[in-house]
Amino acid sequence: MSAPVDAARALVSTRLPSWRPGSSRDAVLTFLDDLDHVPIDERVAYIDNDGTMWCEKPTYVQFDFFVDALQRRVDADPSMADRPEFAAVLAGDMAAIGEIGLANVAAALAALFDGETPDDFAAAVADFLDRHRHPTLHRELDGIIYQPMLELLDALRDRGFTIGIVTGGGTEFVRQISKRCYDVEPGMVVGTLIGYTFDRDDAARPVVRRTIAQIGSANEGGAKMEHRLRLAVTTTCFATLADRAPSPCHRRARGSPGPADPGGNRIRWARAG
Repeated sequence: MSAPVDAARALVSTRLPSWRPGSSRDAVLTFLDDLDHVPIDERVAYIDNDGTMWCEKPTYVQFDFFVDALQRRVDADPSMADRPEFAAVLAGDMAAIGEIGLANVAAALAALFDGETPDDFAAAVADFLDRHRHPTLHRELDGIIYQPMLELLDALRDRGFTIGIVTGGGTEFVRQISKRCYDVEPGMVVGTLIGYTFDRDDAARPVVRRTIAQIGSANEGGAKMEHRLRLAVTTTCFATLADRAPSPCHRRARGSPGPADPGGNRIRWARAG
């Protein structure tokens, strides 16, 4: 057998090693090998998160995060458990959640972080992820990420792809895990969007704070495609993405180029960092 054939077979065997042999693996490898006609700057892939990159059963990881935050608040103030939305969540009573309305329950949980800064929220997510164990598998964070999908991301990057995530989860939550779990830049994540408000802290320094307002619809169904297209249009300009996406970036900008900024608030917030 010739050396080139041996080398080709060795390459195939080292890519996607956790994937079972079959038509799905063959189709992915064929796609990866047939990219010479695609310019590098057009090689962009957007991946779903829950159920695609990590386990979503029996509950979403982000839901577990909010339940954990709620339980800690109730431990400090037991009277919070009397609120119907919280009582239903803590009891795992899906019938009661259905009667109250999922949107009402989600708003109540989002209110746990109302008024917090992006840094406050990021610290809460990081603390949770360090402690989190899957409720039935009892695995740490690394143990609920799908190894075959990590291999797919590596294979895409080897072929010059830029990777983004478009998810139904909260944009800010998934941005906190994207680099840590998948080596995806936080600015390449778009999900369900929460509102922010411009404020000043006790020292009169500019600050932005979370609100309970959801911007637009949940990032599911058609909204995912709309946001994927928005992200695709601005892939090569992260500053533009920060300005056009209806949610602030996960971190303070070092500069703030972009369209008009009435009152100069965006500039002041950037400079305050």
